[in-house]
Amino acid sequence: MTRRALILFLSFLLFFGASPIINALPIKTIFVIIFISGIIFNLKPNLKKKIIVFSLIYLFSIIFTCIFNQTIVPLYFGLSYLFVLYLSFELVSLDPNYFVNKLTTIFKILLLFAVLAFIYFNIGGPPLFSLKNADNRLAYFYLSSFNTGNETIRPTGIYDEPGAFSFFICLLVVYRDILNKSKDSSLMILILGFVTQSLTHIIFFCIYLFNYLTLLKNFNFKSLTKFIFVFSFIFISSFIILTSSYSEYTQNRTEKYINDPNSTGRILSMTLIYEELLQDHRKIIFGLDKKGAERELRYLEDNDFGENVLTPIVYGGLLASWPYYLFLLYLIYHFIFINRNISLIGCLVLLVQRPYFLELPYSFPMAFLGLLLLSSSGSRNITTVLNYKA
Repeated sequence: MTRRALILFLSFLLFFGASPIINALPIKTIFVIIFISGIIFNLKPNLKKKIIVFSLIYLFSIIFTCIFNQTIVPLYFGLSYLFVLYLSFELVSLDPNYFVNKLTTIFKILLLFAVLAFIYFNIGGPPLFSLKNADNRLAYFYLSSFNTGNETIRPTGIYDEPGAFSFFICLLVVYRDILNKSKDSSLMILILGFVTQSLTHIIFFCIYLFNYLTLLKNFNFKSLTKFIFVFSFIFISSFIILTSSYSEYTQNRTEKYINDPNSTGRILSMTLIYEELLQDHRKIIFGLDKKGAERELRYLEDNDFGENVLTPIVYGGLLASWPYYLFLLYLIYHFIFINRNISLIGCLVLLVQRPYFLELPYSFPMAFLGLLLLSSSGSRNITTVLNYKA
């Protein structure tokens, strides 16, 4: 396998890693074996000072949190993060346009299949088979797309949940924006993504649509036609959803998130984590406790901590999670001082809602996003920005 083929294979494997199909495989073990083998026999890395210094600082901080919490688990996640960071360096310096173009084609197919599955379910089609997700929930396959549960339909593509499908759809659109791809195609991808019925997807779409309309410099007949088409599609889709059983589902979900005092919504769970951190300031640095550092399966649920911008601190404190917060700050900095692309605000919403920067496979698309932004700064090549020789 050539160096280029190996990098692309690992990149695609990770981008679609949150799938019940890949869940049946030991993806993390496979990835680490292939990656290390590739470094030894094929990739032949030539890292420069900045990358080595960053890696050493992060490794030392991870080791400290391991010692404090008396567990080696954070080290495993830290090493996997450095692996995907290096893979992202390789991909961005090699051919990010090819990767994003192929992702675009794949996601268009997945979205069309998701719409087909949506129609199939609503005319009474049964699931063809089911697979087990990482959280042990069943993913039912309806003709051309997976779905969590069998009472209502929120297509997940080949991912483990509709929120994950939406997350990767939105990230793809951000990649396309950074690489100056067609905004019309990106908008269509987002519109098709409504099939996931994700609340975060709707928020991201509104932000992207606002950015899209503000960039229409010459509002001519063609622009007007696009505008009418988009809003007609949204109006018709909204009417169908609001007059169907999905209206009750969406309403109940939203009301629980906002009004239910016992809800484990992100706002309440963030408050609970904040209260824990106030009790002992050392927890900010090292994490809440050993169970959190070991990422026990039901730890967040049992403590009503949920998933929010403070969740990474639960998993080993700032010593383990500072690259995540540094990245959030860089997104804000990039928006204010480099590129006033409002889509970056939508991206910030995505990363706060899914703070999985250390978890495979989510860590890879986040690392790839950061390096794409660095590479786009002042139209410089990533090898120049990071003093990195591929």
